[in-house]
Amino acid sequence: NSGSTFWVELPFEKVEATAKTPVVPAWIEDHPAQGGENVIAFSDPFLRHRARVRSMQILVADDHEANRMVLQRLLQKAGHRVVCVNGGEQVLDALEIADYDTVIVDLHMPGLSGLDLLKQLRVMEAGGGPRTPVLVLSADVTPDAITRCEQAGARAFLAKPIVATRLLDVLADIATNGRVTAPVAVVSGRSESGSSDEVLDPGVLDELSALGMGEAFEREFIVQCLNDADGCLGAMAHAMENGQGAHVREHAHALKGVASNLGLVKLAAASGDLMSLGDAEMSREWRHRLAMLNASLSHGRAALEARGRMRGTAGKGNNDRTDQG
Repeated sequence: NSGSTFWVELPFEKVEATAKTPVVPAWIEDHPAQGGENVIAFSDPFLRHRARVRSMQILVADDHEANRMVLQRLLQKAGHRVVCVNGGEQVLDALEIADYDTVIVDLHMPGLSGLDLLKQLRVMEAGGGPRTPVLVLSADVTPDAITRCEQAGARAFLAKPIVATRLLDVLADIATNGRVTAPVAVVSGRSESGSSDEVLDPGVLDELSALGMGEAFEREFIVQCLNDADGCLGAMAHAMENGQGAHVREHAHALKGVASNLGLVKLAAASGDLMSLGDAEMSREWRHRLAMLNASLSHGRAALEARGRMRGTAGKGNNDRTDQG
């Protein structure tokens, strides 16, 4: 016996074959493929950071408004949640009522310094629980300062002026490794390309512009830095008149940091020279030194205004003075 055979014809149209598009993970495609562009420009360090690192709650402490302002903007642009305070005591208060993934502190703050804050925080956390990672920022990049911060339990020591990509790398490490105890990481700052004979090194603010913060932010930052510089000089003059050499050096250190933020090379160098003076020499030369600092700031202000006219980002800050005791 043989079976039956049936034929069925179905009308299908011929379709041209399409090439299969490979799926490339975002963390691999850091550079545009030839003949096309990435949806996200991963050459932008902030976009790359947000794509790879979870959002963290970060507490920032610095006694100068300009420093807090730029750190807050930078960290928010990187996708983190930021709370800013202006001193070490406020850090301890904030940590008592909320948990933070990372704390960023300036080493030299009046009252409770960054180093003293570290020591008190480690006493508070001595019960064996996880330690809050603390990043210390300072222009005082000496072996002694680094050693003292390491002994106090700092997670990283970052030199000022801060390089944004290096700060983001440290935060990425903390997000990955959590609150494990690790040797202190010493992160270098921006290389100094300007000569101390120059009034302004434009590369410092050019780097800030390259981060895409916007012209309005840059103008505000310049004005606030100049206000901070005025405040440092006012406090320094008061300390000089009262023979308070240690306070003079503290304000000189702060002024050096503010000047470095703006690329005012000559003012930063003069501030550094004042920091190294002994008490006897300072008592003889303080009027001359103060006049030199005021002149350097005046020349720096003029150079910044000239840069602003060329770029449309003027920063005068000559009347709205903010004292930074």
